[in-house]
Amino acid sequence: MWTHVFEDGSWVESSPVVAADAAFIGTSDALNLMAFDAATGDIRWQFFTGGWTWAQPMIDDNTVYIGAISAFPYYFEGVDLERGFFAVNATTGQQKWWVDLPAVKGYVTGGAFATSAVARGVVYVASLDGTIHAIRQ
Repeated sequence: MWTHVFEDGSWVESSPVVAADAAFIGTSDALNLMAFDAATGDIRWQFFTGGWTWAQPMIDDNTVYIGAISAFPYYFEGVDLERGFFAVNATTGQQKWWVDLPAVKGYVTGGAFATSAVARGVVYVASLDGTIHAIRQ
């Protein structure tokens, strides 16, 4: 039905999630969480995370949750990757909230890679420092 090609060559490691007629995907070098019209492939919105968003997005109550991973040194000169965990409005692509996650030593310097889970108003996030975070929606 449709195909989207990243002109900058960005990889897509995350599995898509479809909800409310939109397909949500995280990107690698594009550093975005993206929402596509599921029927046409048109981009509805892009949310800049500043880091690699490799995990499968989680959607609950019109909110998309996704982590971002940082690494140093990054092979694109002048770009510093940022780590964190984001809650984004699924309709508008506007940030609802953000949590800074602890740094780790090594090439990958922190963030969240795993898909989050939501239960009874709490978002559960595993971060690369070996910590599980429980965050109220």
